[in-house]
Amino acid sequence: NNSKAKIVIGGPFATVDPTRCLADGFDTVVVGDGEVVAEQAVMGSEQVVVGEEMPLDDYPTIDRSLLNIGEYKYFLDGRLATTIMTSQGCPYRCAFCCKNYKTVRFRSAEKVIEEIRMLHFDYGYEALAFPEDLFILDAKRVEAIGQCLKEWGIIWRCLIRADILVKYVSDLVRKGV
Repeated sequence: NNSKAKIVIGGPFATVDPTRCLADGFDTVVVGDGEVVAEQAVMGSEQVVVGEEMPLDDYPTIDRSLLNIGEYKYFLDGRLATTIMTSQGCPYRCAFCCKNYKTVRFRSAEKVIEEIRMLHFDYGYEALAFPEDLFILDAKRVEAIGQCLKEWGIIWRCLIRADILVKYVSDLVRKGV
């Protein structure tokens, strides 16, 4: 317990209700995209720091070498796995969701494949999970990414809405992507 440590929170709940986060004892709340304003949130004196939305391809790929990645053990079907984020947001209005982005922003298939290449060939991952709201919403993007995963023998999992599966990507499922 370090009483001098600054406690910063970000993410969906912080973006939706920063006042509650401050009331709960956080020193600084990051509203919106925190990637560019993280240093300002930690080093600055503001209680609320707002990160502007940018195209996801404009953000750098996560530098996983900063972590002792060998300590993280996550497996899918017995294969070493990790997570990868390729989109943010959702166009739907589900009553149960805190929805902090009004649209969906996607990383391009090329940028995602570049990160998958690094994860597979540099770090040895043979399985990936896409823990985001709507990975499959852009069928052409998913097909390009899926072909890459298939070619490199990488298994994968994602979250999916059944209505989107039926409406947009049932062809991909039949193709075995």
